[in-house]
Amino acid sequence: MISTLMKLPLILLLLVTLPLRADEKPDESLDLLVTVIAATEEPAAQADMLRGLASALEGKKNVKMPTGWAELSPKLIKSPNEEVRKLAAQLSAAFGDVGTLDAMKKTAADATKPAAERIKAIESLLTKPDPALATLLQSLLKDKTSGLAEAAIKGLGAIEDAKTPAALLEAYPALDADARRAALNLLSFRKTYAQALVSAIKSGQIPPKELTAYTVRQLRNHNDKDIDAFVTQTWGVARTSPQDKIDLIAKLKQQLATAEPKPDPAAGRAIFAKTCQQCHTLFGEGGKIGPDITGANRSDLDYLLVNIVDPSAVIPKDYQVTNVWTKEGDVLSGIMTQEDAQAITILTETTTTRIERKDIDTIKKSELSMMPEGLLLPLSKQELADLIAYLRSPAQVPLKK
Repeated sequence: MISTLMKLPLILLLLVTLPLRADEKPDESLDLLVTVIAATEEPAAQADMLRGLASALEGKKNVKMPTGWAELSPKLIKSPNEEVRKLAAQLSAAFGDVGTLDAMKKTAADATKPAAERIKAIESLLTKPDPALATLLQSLLKDKTSGLAEAAIKGLGAIEDAKTPAALLEAYPALDADARRAALNLLSFRKTYAQALVSAIKSGQIPPKELTAYTVRQLRNHNDKDIDAFVTQTWGVARTSPQDKIDLIAKLKQQLATAEPKPDPAAGRAIFAKTCQQCHTLFGEGGKIGPDITGANRSDLDYLLVNIVDPSAVIPKDYQVTNVWTKEGDVLSGIMTQEDAQAITILTETTTTRIERKDIDTIKKSELSMMPEGLLLPLSKQELADLIAYLRSPAQVPLKK
């Protein structure tokens, strides 16, 4: 059997050995692949198979260690091939090898290590969720290494810990834009965290305008009367009747017609980056959770205002939102990019999350856009004019200095 497998092209080998369907037996498939890797002497071929194995296990947690891996991994970690060494360590962590997990924790905490290596260590540690890991991740929130705080925040999303909201709020002022966005999203993910976020905004610790459209929608999905009342008061009352929307559009057009001083597209670009860019791409920059609006009919003011004031009027099928409530009470909204009998994968503003079906309480397609109504209400007259000026720009404008 092994000799036959060794003659197969590597990509085909991976297809016949890795579990792809619900009726296959993952343990046997992984055991077989480990046997094949052990029988392979060429480092480049080992790297190909290990890369395929790591890709197949991406997002999966608590994977049982395959038979033979404990004997094989020490040999792979001594390989002359750097990629083989790194992949072997990554997979050992995924399989729960205690020694490897301890080494990964040391790497994540070591300020002398390269940022990419530390971030990869965090990602590897999360394949075996451990409540004790929260303390390490919380300690990294104030680390100035590029990308590390954001990685730590995303890691904390997989581990519920009562100290996380306070740690996030304390670190928040010093976080960069990406990490702040990740922090707000995590704080909106769990009801107890969301309550801490609401309190922080009420006390002035976090400015209300820091909330993004995605965060507001997440907060509303908790269906909590106190949180809903806060969002309505802070974000604005969403108008639901067609006539209300028509009246609001007319009001906004009047404001834009009388805007003084002259609208500044560069200032509007900064507003777009804070309120829209997390989900939408414009001129090659932005998120993928919403449509790319570069080619949209942006020069038409009516088109822009109708789509912003009534974002749920027409939702492209590819961007229909899926709301997921877990058995632990968490809520996640995003675009479902993959699904099978075991799990679904949700793309959000900042993360791609795989959720096991056994952990899901309710899953429901939303008839509402990810972008909430009332998006323009928190903006001043000048901010509104600047944003619309940028959205109508035929080409990218320089960042405001």
